[in-house]
Amino acid sequence: EWLGFERAILFGSGFSANQALLFTLLEKSDVLIQDRLNHASLMEAGALSTAKMKRFKHNDIKHLETLFTNEGNHLVVTEGVFSMDGDCAPLKDIAEVARL
Repeated sequence: EWLGFERAILFGSGFSANQALLFTLLEKSDVLIQDRLNHASLMEAGALSTAKMKRFKHNDIKHLETLFTNEGNHLVVTEGVFSMDGDCAPLKDIAEVARL
């Protein structure tokens, strides 16, 4: 009622939310591409998933572009604001590369 929805999924932590999200979205034939400085919860979820995981150099769009292949569906995961450094991801550029 509070948010105006009939149902919601509630997680006890961001860590468990990240794990559940990646486990739900990814299949064995998928490719997960993550920024090297993503939070440990995202990295662990990727490593434990059945998908193939690749990592790109922090905020490096050119390197990200080289990781796309013809195998499976690709999911690019990054943080909007990196929790350890406080720098921001170039989200517009990442979204453009992910749509190719």
